[in-house]
Amino acid sequence: MRPTPVIRGDIPKGLTGTLYRNGPNPQFARRDTHFHWFLDDGMAHAFGIEDGRHFAVSWPGDPA
Repeated sequence: MRPTPVIRGDIPKGLTGTLYRNGPNPQFARRDTHFHWFLDDGMAHAFGIEDGRHFAVSWPGDPA
């Protein structure tokens, strides 16, 4: 795996919005041969840009 390059600069002031992503968050090995990622742990992510600043938030899946 290659390291992520560092990008320097400013976020344009006019760029505003939020990207939401909901998907799998496999934390453990598969439990059996009938595994489907719809039935596994999940995670909701949000990445936003506002006033030249960024933020990121993650919510864990169901603890049950």
